[in-house]
Amino acid sequence: LVLWFSCSGARALPGVPARSWRRARQCVPGRGGGRAPSTATAPAPAASTQSGGGGGSLTVPSVAQQRRELERTVGSVAFVDANTPEIQTRYVHDLRDALKDVPGVYVESRYGQELRLSIRGSNLTRDFHLRGLELLQDGIPMNYADGGGDMYQIDPKYFRAIEVLKGGNALAYGSSTLGGAINFISPTAYTALAPNMLSLEGGSYGTVRGQAQMSRIIGNFDFLINGTFTHADNYRKHSTTDYTQLNGNLGYRFSNDLETRFYFGVYDTWQLLPGQLNLSDARNDPRLSLPPFPPGFGADGFGANQARNVKNWRISNKTTILSEIGRIDLNSWYTHNYLYHPIFVVIEQEGGTWGVTPRLTSNFLVDGHPNELILGGRVWGGSSSDNWFDNYNGMRLNPYGGIPANFANAQFSFPPYSFNGLAQFGAANSCFGFC
Repeated sequence: LVLWFSCSGARALPGVPARSWRRARQCVPGRGGGRAPSTATAPAPAASTQSGGGGGSLTVPSVAQQRRELERTVGSVAFVDANTPEIQTRYVHDLRDALKDVPGVYVESRYGQELRLSIRGSNLTRDFHLRGLELLQDGIPMNYADGGGDMYQIDPKYFRAIEVLKGGNALAYGSSTLGGAINFISPTAYTALAPNMLSLEGGSYGTVRGQAQMSRIIGNFDFLINGTFTHADNYRKHSTTDYTQLNGNLGYRFSNDLETRFYFGVYDTWQLLPGQLNLSDARNDPRLSLPPFPPGFGADGFGANQARNVKNWRISNKTTILSEIGRIDLNSWYTHNYLYHPIFVVIEQEGGTWGVTPRLTSNFLVDGHPNELILGGRVWGGSSSDNWFDNYNGMRLNPYGGIPANFANAQFSFPPYSFNGLAQFGAANSCFGFC
C-alpha cells in the first residue's frame, strides 16, 4: 500500500501511468519546489534547468548539470537520479534498493540500515560498520575522523541524487580510500520534486514509513525541511527498527557570484539485533533469533537484549564563490554522535567530529588546450568517550571505566597524488569489572 500526496510542482514520469491515489493541487509559481523565483525579488535563475525540478543554484546546481559534470570524469562513475521511473516505482528501504543497479557496487542488508557496502571488493570482509569507503553529503564527509562510518545518517527518502565515484575517481572530493566514495545530494527548494510532499507507505512485517517535506523560495532566501519516520518489525525476530530522521537546508544568495547554504540533520535510531544463525537454523527456521540476542531471565539476562541505538545530529555549511581564478567552495561541518550499544557488554560512546574543506576548481588553456584543475585540502578531527558496563537485558550495570580517545586527521589532495595523515591519542583507565 502506497499513498502519495504532492503538489503539482512534481513532474510526470515518462512511461509511468497515472494512479488514482495521487492527488495534486495547483502551486503558486515562485514559491519553491523547483519553480523559478519571482524576478522581482530574486536574482536571475541559473542557465541550466532539469526535468522534475528547477535550475538549481550556485551551491547546488541542477541535477542535470551535476550529472553532466560527473559524466565528464575519465573513469568509472555512476549517477542515480531519484526522479526516474526506476526509483519512483520502487520501494527504496535502504541503500541496497537505491544502488542495486550500479555496477561494481555490492550492498547487502544485515538488519535495518546496517549494511555490508563494498565497491570493487573494498570493505567486503567487514561484517559491521564501514571501512575503506567514504560517505559524503553534498561533498562534505559523513565519516568519523578515524575514517570509520555507518549508514544510520542516510535517509533514502530524502536525497535527490546519488553520485558513486569508484576508486581513485573520488580523489576530486579529497577521498583517498581504496573503494572510493558515495556522495548523497540533498534536494533544495530549487531542485525538489514539489514544494509540498507527503507520503505514507505500509507493508508486511509491520512496516510503516511516513515522510513530509516542504520547501520555499523567498527572494534570495530558500529553505527545505524533510522528516521521515520508519517502523518495521522486520523478517527476523528481535530485529525491530524505529528511525526518526530530520534533514534540511537553507541558503542565501548574496549575489550571482556568492552563495552560502547551511545543512542540518537530526537522527534517532533504535535497532534491535537478531544475531547470527548456524547453517541448520538458517535453513530450517531463518526468522529465529537465538540467545543471547533476545531478552533473557535470571542468569540468562546477562549479555541479552542486544541492540544498537544511535542519536546523532549534524550541521554543516557550504559557501561558493565565483572568482577570476575559478570556483571556490568552502565547506565546514560538525557532527555529534551518541551510541548506546548493549551487546555482551553495554558500550556507551559520545563524541564529535569537525572539519574544514576548501576546494578550488579552475579551467584554463595550456597551449590552446583546455585544462581543469581541482585543488583542495581537508583538515578534520574529533574526540570521543568510550564507557563500558555489564549488560543485563540491555541495562547498564557495574561500570568498567572510561577510555577517552582523540583523533586528528588531515588530508590534502592534488590529483593524481594524495597525502593522508592520521594520528590517534588515547588514555585508558579501565579495570574491566575488577575495581
